[in-house]
Amino acid sequence: MVFVVILWIVGLGFCQTTMDGADLDSALSYIGMTRADFISERCWADDDTFLLPRVREALESPLSAYTICKEFAAAVPGSVSEAGQISNMFEFLSANCPEAVCRDIDAQLAAARPTSQNPFEPMLSAFALAEGYRAQAFSRFTPQQQQTLILAAPLWFEDETTARDDSLKGMLQRAFGVAADTSQAVTSDSVLTLLALVNRDALAAASYAFARGLAMTVRAWQGVPTPFQTTMQPGVEGLVIASRQTAFGVFVLGGRGPNTYTGNFALIIDLGGDDRYLGRTGSAIGGIGHSVSAVIDFSGNDLYASERVADQGCGVMGLGALVDLAGNDFYRGGAFSQAASFCGCGLLFDGGGDDTYRAGPFAQAAAVCGVSVLCDGGGRDIYDVASFGQAFASTFGAAALIEISGNDVYRAGGVDLHEPLRPEDYRSFGQGFAIGARPRGGGGLAVLQDLAGNDFYNAEIYAQGVAYWYSLAGLLDRAGNDVYNATQYVQGAGIHLAAGILEDEAGDDRYASRFGPGQGGAHDLSIGLLYDHDGDDQYIISGGQGVAITNSAALMLDESGNDTYSTTELELGQGGVREAREFGNLGVFVDAEGHDTYNVPDHQDSSVWRAGLYGIGFDAPRISERPREIPVEVELVPADTLQTVEELFRDASLWEVTDNRERVRRARLALVAKGPAAVRWVGENKLNTNDGLERRAIVELCQAYPDAAAPYLFAALDSINPDARRTAIYTFEKMKFKGAVPALRGKLSDNAYVRQRPAILGAFGEIGDTTAVPDLLGFASSPGERERIAAIASLGKLRVSGGYSAMVTALSDAAYTVRSAAVIAVGAQGPEVLSDLKRAMEKADVERLGNHLLAVGKLAARWKSDEKIRNRIAKLKPIVQRYLEHPNPRVKAAALSVAENVLEQRELLQTATRLASSKDPVLASEANRIMKKIR
Repeated sequence: MVFVVILWIVGLGFCQTTMDGADLDSALSYIGMTRADFISERCWADDDTFLLPRVREALESPLSAYTICKEFAAAVPGSVSEAGQISNMFEFLSANCPEAVCRDIDAQLAAARPTSQNPFEPMLSAFALAEGYRAQAFSRFTPQQQQTLILAAPLWFEDETTARDDSLKGMLQRAFGVAADTSQAVTSDSVLTLLALVNRDALAAASYAFARGLAMTVRAWQGVPTPFQTTMQPGVEGLVIASRQTAFGVFVLGGRGPNTYTGNFALIIDLGGDDRYLGRTGSAIGGIGHSVSAVIDFSGNDLYASERVADQGCGVMGLGALVDLAGNDFYRGGAFSQAASFCGCGLLFDGGGDDTYRAGPFAQAAAVCGVSVLCDGGGRDIYDVASFGQAFASTFGAAALIEISGNDVYRAGGVDLHEPLRPEDYRSFGQGFAIGARPRGGGGLAVLQDLAGNDFYNAEIYAQGVAYWYSLAGLLDRAGNDVYNATQYVQGAGIHLAAGILEDEAGDDRYASRFGPGQGGAHDLSIGLLYDHDGDDQYIISGGQGVAITNSAALMLDESGNDTYSTTELELGQGGVREAREFGNLGVFVDAEGHDTYNVPDHQDSSVWRAGLYGIGFDAPRISERPREIPVEVELVPADTLQTVEELFRDASLWEVTDNRERVRRARLALVAKGPAAVRWVGENKLNTNDGLERRAIVELCQAYPDAAAPYLFAALDSINPDARRTAIYTFEKMKFKGAVPALRGKLSDNAYVRQRPAILGAFGEIGDTTAVPDLLGFASSPGERERIAAIASLGKLRVSGGYSAMVTALSDAAYTVRSAAVIAVGAQGPEVLSDLKRAMEKADVERLGNHLLAVGKLAARWKSDEKIRNRIAKLKPIVQRYLEHPNPRVKAAALSVAENVLEQRELLQTATRLASSKDPVLASEANRIMKKIR
């Protein structure tokens, strides 16, 4: 029940099925259009048999495609308890399981309860019902045609340019040790002819009965006590409670201990334990194996380690399922595995855990003429498929992969080279990819949904919300900072009469592809859409981002965030179009909010640009205000202090970001309200921490009660524990507790505190006590680099004339880190530092003069930014003018950089113009930069 509730909560964001946004309408208005102008007839190739009506509807416009994709995603079951929802998926395939049939199936299954005499109900009844409808689905096939379909099905994935694909014919029969007549003249086109004979209505009813049986069996067994009788079963090592020979094959009920299954069983129900599945698991191949098969494993860290063809929730002319309700599981399969269906139904439900899925081609939710679902309930999961997977669909197929939560990794490709077009790159055909059988047959619908987590999508060619030839595919990511990496035809692209969608609802995301079309790109009478709702995003591609070519319609919409856009084909980026067939396209790019950056010269933040006939780019003039940047206001109530100090401190030590901000702020206020009791607990239990977040909470509490905290902090400073010492020093610093300075100074001469010296020296500057200046001057020339940095930084903060010489001397330090600290320190002073600085510059080597001028630049920038002290800048003009005439061009370049904040604009332009002809590249570059900026 908890699992279902979580799904409902995280799935709310996907309820939206229409695209809002007045900025889209504004963009279209700039070319005299409305959303209705997206609508066009794109079904040019004749197909009255295989083109699905919902795909035809999706091809009308990006908005229609978006709506249908979201409706399809909503039809996908999000757990095994919702498995019967696959009947809704069949509706997108123009297949119907009438409501009366569904009610009848439910009624029959509800009456079938597991008992000690018959422990395999209601799954046994589901098998019987499903098999009856499955037989109807292929009633128009002759026995020879059924064998032909199994013989030729693997040819659907053949590559005519690769000789090894000749071995695909008969692959399924060989995997089961069945003789196959490979001399038959069959091709993938032969399979297409047979697909038209499948009764998809009957297949929908069979799949519904099978899926509902899974759901009811899981629910029934969760309330049944484990029987005590045991038996031996060939093909099983470990405790077996019951087994039975049925008309569908052998059924086995395993116990709660570890079992190893090596046999080929029609049904396995395993009640627990760390199990190993080495035989076929949930594999249904009608005509040569079980026609209906399932595995239900209730708990344990399990291994599914068959690399056989057709395994782990596979249905080829059959119905196969694998259900694993809990544990960190490992799935390793070959081709046709892990929720794969070909004229059938393939299901894999994993209830949660950190899982790994590895498979060959046509796997991990892959469907042709049927439905496939892979649902993972959460965890840090890894998906790796060779190709044709991770939500892949072709003719009459509906495929869905849904990941509920966790930081996941998706990898598709790396096995089959995309020869001859890109012989060094690999085909992926996955991560939300659908394709038809060009030129004769349309395709299917595929969607990959990830509802939460920082995810990594890695693929190559054809992947990540892409469709080809009368198909619809989507990749929908609900939340997280995600990375999308690919090679070509990717990330919300439609190719050749198809519609591809990528939607990311939240997070700072990165999209990258070496080649287009992609990122809301469409080619050849197609639809492409990329819709990013929120976050500071980065987009890189050769040609894409709302680009339509060859009579297509494309849309890219980024609703908010400070984004970066980069394309290498400048004319095909952000709303670019390219005409063909004597008429045009509609390409729309919209960035609705934020401060954005473009590499295309004519594309600017808060502007509009046009391309070709009907290409438009619109960056709305709005600044992005992200919710996490809004300060949290918390009013303490009496109930907040009911928690213990320990409980409050735990919450007060969380990251004070995003959803934690109110929780942390409330806990810290409640700690302060606890008063000295909280100080006492923290002083006795937490000062030896090395956690930076805990130290933040300690500081805030001690600042409220400095006198009460001081004894504990002094004790920590004297401790032999280095973490306690660091906590005391850090807290004294943040409290600006001057009473600690004498004790801190005393520790500087104690060799036991060598590791804490930099922190002590740095604390003096924050506390603001000038009595420590003699110590700082001494350590400004220390052999230790960190000690010199800390001493110079603190002298800069104290701003006393006695520290000027040391700061200026450090501008020539051997370590650049110390020199940089000196630049910042000198730049924080008043004009009194100039006499020391000028004397030092007269004696400085040419190599160090640039560092001195950097300090002058810091002074100039700070003084210029403050109206009250801006008149000080006049004191810097003689310095700048002197070094603008220096014989060394690099010194001139440094002086010119300072001059930007010192000289009047006319004088600056004259100087820059004079120096722009320099043969020194650094000086010439700086001069030209200033000239360009002024002009």
